[in-house]
Amino acid sequence: MQFRSAAVFLALCFSVADSGAGEISFPAEAGIRNVKSEFGAKGDGTTDDTVAIQKAFDECQQKHMEIVFFPKGTYLITKPVHFRGWMFMQGESRDGTIIKLKDECPGYGDPKEPNYLLATTNPMEPEKRPGGDNMAFSNHVLDLTLDVGKGNPAAIGVQFISHNGGGLERVTIRSGDRQGLIGLDLRTAWNGPCLFQDVAIEGFDRGIESWHPTYFSTFENIRLEGQNTVGWLNSEHALAVRKLTSVNMVPAIRNTRDFGHLVLLDSKLTGGDVGVAAIENDKGGLFARNVETTGYKAAIRHKGQWVEGATVKEYVSEKAVIQHESPARTLNLPIEETPELPWEPHADWVSVLDYKPKMITFWAGDHNETGYDAAEAIQKAIDNGKSTVYLPHGNYILTAPVVIRGKVRVIQGCGSLLHCNRPAFNDKSSPAVILGDTDAKTVFLDRLSFPHFERQDGDFFLRHDGAADLVVLHSRWMSYRNGPKCGKLFVADMCGSPWLFEYPQKVFARSVNCETHKGFKIDNRAADLWLFGYKAEGTATEIRNGQAARTELLGGLLYPAGGDIEKNPSFINNGGRLSLVHAMFWANRQYIHDTWDGTTKMHRTEDRFMHLYVTNPIAK
Repeated sequence: MQFRSAAVFLALCFSVADSGAGEISFPAEAGIRNVKSEFGAKGDGTTDDTVAIQKAFDECQQKHMEIVFFPKGTYLITKPVHFRGWMFMQGESRDGTIIKLKDECPGYGDPKEPNYLLATTNPMEPEKRPGGDNMAFSNHVLDLTLDVGKGNPAAIGVQFISHNGGGLERVTIRSGDRQGLIGLDLRTAWNGPCLFQDVAIEGFDRGIESWHPTYFSTFENIRLEGQNTVGWLNSEHALAVRKLTSVNMVPAIRNTRDFGHLVLLDSKLTGGDVGVAAIENDKGGLFARNVETTGYKAAIRHKGQWVEGATVKEYVSEKAVIQHESPARTLNLPIEETPELPWEPHADWVSVLDYKPKMITFWAGDHNETGYDAAEAIQKAIDNGKSTVYLPHGNYILTAPVVIRGKVRVIQGCGSLLHCNRPAFNDKSSPAVILGDTDAKTVFLDRLSFPHFERQDGDFFLRHDGAADLVVLHSRWMSYRNGPKCGKLFVADMCGSPWLFEYPQKVFARSVNCETHKGFKIDNRAADLWLFGYKAEGTATEIRNGQAARTELLGGLLYPAGGDIEKNPSFINNGGRLSLVHAMFWANRQYIHDTWDGTTKMHRTEDRFMHLYVTNPIAK
């Protein structure tokens, strides 16, 4: 049944306020690929830019996180465009960069034959929907608007898939007349982990649709408005959602199958219809906390049963596991937002290549590559006194540690790879990068990957010694260790492990992928760790939680690849405080070893969900 509301439709006339990064630009020497100057797109709203955009995607995909930059303009397209793997589709600004489907475009008129505006995989065969082969790592769409126009009822805004990182940030997906099937299509198999932040979807039958039980996706600051049948339809995917705003007459979100798992925090669901619930959990698992609703009969209907009340303080759909006489609720650690990445004037940027590093051949794990011998050049750039140090897109190799210090505020990788020369780091106490004393209160690492530093026998890529807070964005393969005077750590869209929190610290991690096969993926001895959206592979213990530690995991998927789970428990708690909510790919594949005040308890899951696990005894 479809709901039509003039009030909701009128609400679509008010654009979602642009937030976040503002206007984005890179220096000419940064190695960024400009869709206008290099590939001939016009962005004038009348010229068909389909061929130029596809040419840019074909040239830049699969080359490790190249950035295809879309300056301000309206880019008209008449056919689907797609890219596949290791690429940033980067707009200059959310409101200024618009990718628009032609109104009443041929191929988008029959809802029985869905067609997308943008997809992040290349179709295997013309008759098949794109993305069936699951090879699509680190796809990013940032700072732009995707507009399916008017008179295109078969349109899908973006058919998205990415693995081990990627996502949409500061993106609007809209229909000019509310027509269209899906705004954000996440139905492709093996999607995630991905991070979707500050995304607004206006119109369509379904704002978001997600399917597959492998892997999971993390969402924060999502706005759904004016959908026709349901705001968000989830089948079997694991979802971690925070700050969802829904303005709809239809249910805000519906979970329809047994494998679906939803964690929903700090959300406001308004509009409503007195005959439906804001959250329809037909099947699967649901955890909700701090959710407000208006206009609906109730906030939640679980498996056909109404849950009384329009406001949810904390709700778990199935039986919780409560250990050591703890209260039956999450730790509810304080949450801090990820600091916004600053974009300084180009006069405040300095390039590592200004210091003439030599090109060398080096061993990159299983083959030879060429890159810049860059340790000395990077250190000189850091000590230059500019606030932003950038590495033009390419390969760099460290033969000695570098120290982030002085006036540096941002290390901008531009999608580069920073390799390590193994013989130079045989001393396990020597990290490759040290965050030292800086003038800035917050230091950012963005779009920089660190391959082949995965010995995992006591060494860590980055050591956080300085008092500045550290923000790590869009990065791959980083291992981390804190120091006794370190500031806070913020992580968003990051793949890498192990992490060692040896000293007290506040840690806020969003959409994290850890894959380690021995030891511990995360060893938390003393930190407050808020982990929102976590995916793991490998046989190593997920988290060891020490006596001085507090760990709260909210949402995600454990994907154990085998091994003896009793010898290598998923979680080990040695007197710390712990709460867990997440899904697993297989039932009965999680083992928890939990000790408090000399008493040890074991727990083994019986199904695919840890609906809620708590060790947080009240002091006697």
